[in-house]
Amino acid sequence: MKIQKKVLKPAIFLAMAILVLCTSVSSVYADFGFKSRHVIEIDNAPDEYYYAYLEHESLKSLPEGWDSKIEDSSLHLDHVDEQSVKDYLKDFQKGIWYSNEYWCEHSNTEHEITYLSGKYSTDEFRLIFITMDGSVHISPVLERNRSYVYDFQTGKLRDYTKQWLFSYVLFSLLITLFLEFIVFGFFGFATCKKNTSAFLFINVATNVPFVILIYLLPLILPKFMPIVAFIVLEVIIAFVEAYFYSRVLVDKRNEHRPKRAFICGLVANIFSAICGVIFSIWYILRYFLG
Repeated sequence: MKIQKKVLKPAIFLAMAILVLCTSVSSVYADFGFKSRHVIEIDNAPDEYYYAYLEHESLKSLPEGWDSKIEDSSLHLDHVDEQSVKDYLKDFQKGIWYSNEYWCEHSNTEHEITYLSGKYSTDEFRLIFITMDGSVHISPVLERNRSYVYDFQTGKLRDYTKQWLFSYVLFSLLITLFLEFIVFGFFGFATCKKNTSAFLFINVATNVPFVILIYLLPLILPKFMPIVAFIVLEVIIAFVEAYFYSRVLVDKRNEHRPKRAFICGLVANIFSAICGVIFSIWYILRYFLG
């Protein structure tokens, strides 16, 4: 199948524009910047409960009327519904900990909490749980961008960030391989041992470090910089892979087609990047829209 240059070049340019636009849109829905996130699985949880996030007084903007000398709040509510919980959180204080935005979630099905860090979040936070009988439970201190298992009954916390990150990297790699293999076949390259080995090698060598970096960027770069870094890294990896393919891939006739292989590498990376950004937008919308 002959690929017309007049069609292909505008298509690649349009795909890059869509990638930049999609990345920008995802940042808007995430409060104008990449967000770190927490995944907390709740073991031995009650059937129904409210939960919220506690921050501490090292935060620059403290709630109006804050007084560090006020006595700690009672860890019990006489009546439990959404409004009474919000009123309780509004005045809640325990040591240096308080609820900044008086916001809470009601859970009666899922016992996994995923939280995208907002611009007011500190590096450390705690969870406060309010059960339907009025009991109040406060978790140990947690750190942002980490994953935990919290045992509601014992109050013990287990950090499983490394296991979660390994699963995340593996999932990203497998999805990337699947998507780029579609483009690989579309361009008519043979699935011989040489091509397959090269395809697997370059994707493992580039995708694994890339995913880990993307995971860490919100922790080390401010505001829009992770988006810039994301686009720059995507472009670099696309050209590195494209150049690598141009040197090694052969078509089904066992002929070396460097230009076709180079274009294949660019298109494959743009395609997988756009799919990844679309998935991220869906994930963020699902989080905010419930």
